[in-house]
Amino acid sequence: MSDLKLTAVKKSFAKTEIIKGVDLDIKDGEFIVFVGPSGCGKSTLLRTIAGLEDLSAGAIEIGGKMVNNIDAAKRGIAMVFQSYALYPHKSVYDNMAFGLKMNGIDKEESAKRIQHAAEILQLDQLLDRKPKQLSGGQRQRVAIGRAIVREPDVFLFDEPLSNLDAELRVEMRVQLTRLHRRLNATMIYVTHDQVEAMTMADRIVVLKDGRIEQVGSPLELYKQPRNKFVAGFLGSPKMNFIDAVITQCDCQHTQITLPGGVSLSVPKYSLVAQVGDKISLGIRPNDLIALDDSQSTDKDFDIQIDVSEHLGGQTIAYGSYADQSLIIELDKDFALKDQHQIAVKLPVEHCHLFASDGLSFTAAQ
Repeated sequence: MSDLKLTAVKKSFAKTEIIKGVDLDIKDGEFIVFVGPSGCGKSTLLRTIAGLEDLSAGAIEIGGKMVNNIDAAKRGIAMVFQSYALYPHKSVYDNMAFGLKMNGIDKEESAKRIQHAAEILQLDQLLDRKPKQLSGGQRQRVAIGRAIVREPDVFLFDEPLSNLDAELRVEMRVQLTRLHRRLNATMIYVTHDQVEAMTMADRIVVLKDGRIEQVGSPLELYKQPRNKFVAGFLGSPKMNFIDAVITQCDCQHTQITLPGGVSLSVPKYSLVAQVGDKISLGIRPNDLIALDDSQSTDKDFDIQIDVSEHLGGQTIAYGSYADQSLIIELDKDFALKDQHQIAVKLPVEHCHLFASDGLSFTAAQ
């Protein structure tokens, strides 16, 4: 079994606490992705799991066994770093064989493991080459192959694709997903790229300031964010937030008023709200409905557009409403001119409400 359990894990450097008490259960065979802003502690947490950093407090279990005091080399973990860290004077074969040799694996078993990994990663024709003769994507595959041959209980990836160009990142993202399905191994992946997180993860762990903000499937976090931070962090383009005030509450609906006097009736949410409370209304750019001239009488308000990005299949327009920045995603055929004003409708079924402390009003449903 390659399940992993973190209990009240903390990590400090001198008097600075980086990881501030993390509890997490990872199932055998899961692909878990850690995301969060720079400095949130995701790489430190990964290194702590690997044994490259000592715990300050808490416990780490792998396969039901406490590993707090076990050396990194004996934890049954293989780690792939942001830098390829390949030996430049060694061939692909020798780079993959080096760790096995250090662990006393005989040559026949090493050759078997290396050939198997090379076939999985399509490196079997490159085993005699030196790293300088390889592309960036090929070098990263060698680094991954070096991890595979160790046959670890858990794979750890620390932003492994960040040094690749955009096209290679997409290609390697797909290859890593296929690799996980083929090996059915437990994998923990750190990235700042939310697209990688949304497309690769079984579950995403969102970190902020050394604490977990929310854990769940990509769609769960996208559709049901626990708080304003998670809502704004996941999704590209990011979620819009509009200041609002609660003007009426009853057993069925909550009435809110936006700047400019726009009033909306939204379903009654489970958190306690009072008339006069200041809140934030969240709406994703792709959920805003742009209206043409024939539909403008149904609008809730206008967005004054000042910048637009035409991406072929879609257009992303940036503008403002009542001095608040807004982003709207438009169909590629939507007629849009510079400095254009777009009439929009807010579909209440796609709106998120957040209290003044950032907690989602839907969190307790």
